[in-house]
Amino acid sequence: MLNSAGYYILPSASNVAVALTKAVINEDSHSADFLQQNLDSVYTFSDPRSYPLSSYSYLIVPRAGTHEPTNFSNAKGKTLSTFVDYFLCAGQREVAALGYSPLPLNLVQGGLLQSSKIPGAIPGPNLTTLAGCNNPTFTNGKLTLLLDAPQPSPCDKVGEPLNCVVVNGKATTPGANGGSPSPGTSVAGSPGPVVSTGPSPVSSGPIAVTGQVVNVAASSPNKLMLSVLTAVAIVLAVVVPPALGGWLRRRRRQEPG
Repeated sequence: MLNSAGYYILPSASNVAVALTKAVINEDSHSADFLQQNLDSVYTFSDPRSYPLSSYSYLIVPRAGTHEPTNFSNAKGKTLSTFVDYFLCAGQREVAALGYSPLPLNLVQGGLLQSSKIPGAIPGPNLTTLAGCNNPTFTNGKLTLLLDAPQPSPCDKVGEPLNCVVVNGKATTPGANGGSPSPGTSVAGSPGPVVSTGPSPVSSGPIAVTGQVVNVAASSPNKLMLSVLTAVAIVLAVVVPPALGGWLRRRRRQEPG
């Protein structure tokens, strides 16, 4: 998908996580949109790695001070908050292998804040330092995702040719600038091993297709025969149905009874 920075981006784990750093949770308890998400800045984020159509799922939990389910208890709240803390922190290290993206710092802080309000909740990590929260997108409460996430290939930028290759970190076409890419250079779309800095899918490279020109003669020795057969077919199509219909009607009238 083409993002606001002008790059065609795949929905990889890191690209989605980069986009979600711009997600905003409404923390104003007096607002009609309290705890709602605002993804406007996700769609328009100008980071080259951002995948615009990124979102996430909600977990709805009981909240202290509100009407609680009749079968809910503090013991259940302790278990539930322990689970929430795990999947927001250390559990996020496993999600990429399952086809999901890790939640970045802003969403983890929002989730932990709500988890702390579950009746019977365990004490969670400090929301500023997040010490002990082993999430892969930040360290000691500092977002590292935007420093570590791989950049897209220069050939993924809008306007670059389909046969684009990367030479010395720049997009070019094969044979330009005096030759082919040197060994170890990141090459987009070439046969053989591909050296890439991102999580792009492995490609076996382009397949050479050879075109063959077929000339059709302007005249043919069978042209006259073809014309005759066509005329005969047209005559038969016009004459045979009415003649057949008339014969069938006469046959019915001649049948006894």
